[in-house]
Amino acid sequence: MVHEQIRRRRLARLLIAASLLATILTGAGLPGDAYAEQSAAVTVQKPDNRFLEVEAGKYYSLALRSDGSVWTWGRNLWSELGIQEQMTVTSIAVPTRLSGLGGIVSIATNGSGYQLAAKADGTVWEWGRSMESVLHGIKPRQVTGISGITKVEAGGTTGLGIKKDGTVWTWPREGTAAFAAGKGPAQAAGIAGAVQVTSYGDIASAVTKDGAVWMWSASGEDAAFKPTKPIRVPGLPKMKQIAMLWDTVNGVDENGRAWSWTYSRTMNGNMVKAIQLDSKAKQAHSGMKMKEVKAGDGTVLFVTTSGQVWTDSRIQSGKLTKRTGLPAAQAVAAGDYHGLALDANGKIWGWGADKWNEIGTPPTSPDGMIYKPVPVSREINMMVNGKELGSIFPAIQINGSVFVPLKDAALAAGASFQAKINTDFQQVMTLEYKGNTAELMWDKTKLVVNGKESEMKSPIESRSGVTLVPCSLLKMLGFSISWDAGSRTVSISG
Repeated sequence: MVHEQIRRRRLARLLIAASLLATILTGAGLPGDAYAEQSAAVTVQKPDNRFLEVEAGKYYSLALRSDGSVWTWGRNLWSELGIQEQMTVTSIAVPTRLSGLGGIVSIATNGSGYQLAAKADGTVWEWGRSMESVLHGIKPRQVTGISGITKVEAGGTTGLGIKKDGTVWTWPREGTAAFAAGKGPAQAAGIAGAVQVTSYGDIASAVTKDGAVWMWSASGEDAAFKPTKPIRVPGLPKMKQIAMLWDTVNGVDENGRAWSWTYSRTMNGNMVKAIQLDSKAKQAHSGMKMKEVKAGDGTVLFVTTSGQVWTDSRIQSGKLTKRTGLPAAQAVAAGDYHGLALDANGKIWGWGADKWNEIGTPPTSPDGMIYKPVPVSREINMMVNGKELGSIFPAIQINGSVFVPLKDAALAAGASFQAKINTDFQQVMTLEYKGNTAELMWDKTKLVVNGKESEMKSPIESRSGVTLVPCSLLKMLGFSISWDAGSRTVSISG
């Protein structure tokens, strides 16, 4: 019996050691204490790079920056973020830059994990959740067969876009019957001069420059891929912008008045045969002057001309609640359970559910919620030896120090990296660069620099399942580190 117990203990230790080693090799992180660099605090962002657009989905978020880069954060359980083809990372805690995307001028999400973007050259790009496999994600890739697009919208089974000439086009997503049948983009008949296109599922709407609103349906599950004939919504003044949620469309006219109307579908099996308007368009929320409306799956957000944000939760439909604690908002995004607002300085604020890091900053309540709006953690570009570090993991800033993904940054910069389990069943990570070494453990770090040994409290941090180290540690090992506050870029040179 005693021998059997000893054998079981040894086996348990071996299993623990194997599990720890696997954790290291896959990039998972260790707990550790924050380590602040002995330097001045980071300079406030200059206005040359700021966020211009924000979008929110079910437990995730994305944003477009003025330099044409796209940033994303939140849940990745269904490969929503587009950071991996085979999902192993379930969430990203702070904004991370999507590698391979640049020159973007328009972004969109369908709220269920599928995203589209238009580049300045008119090409369309997609990423996120695939229709073919739960675990298979789409990393950013170009959508073939469509060009000349200036604005995009992501539908349930389709993509939509406005061309430079103001026409509206839709195309089937990969994994649909229409895509399998080889069907390409189809034009929404009779619509010209479009300035906005939006959708809910496979029902689409467009606003034209003369203020008219048009509605139609197109489904990728229709192998013939024949969009219904667009119908014009009657009884409206000149409209500026609209948002769709369930069977309701909300809009803002050129004078800032809010409007709404409902619609229904005539079905042919699982396909929409036609759209009918169920109610006349009516003015809503009289006395308020709006400049934007956005809808998520259960929430409608309005922004007034003064920048106030008001919420229609749909639980008490038609009753608006003011969202306090925000600076004047320029734009908003409505997720299923969280909201985002963009202020005049291009800074993003968030509130609501944050259990999947969809707000991009730690929850302020034990229930995983953020009840009072807070700033989203600031984004950080990472450059190594003059090239963008293509890591799926973001850098973070703690007390003025910039922390970078240990393994990805070290290997890209030219250091050697080794991970192992010591005899005490502790994770040990070793960096070596030009004869200098750092041996990192959860409680301490041993350094050998220019032949001199020293020991310090561990500087390791862990976010999104990856180990991060401060750039000051890399500097000790002999790397050159620089920081550009304007572009929020940390550069590492070996």
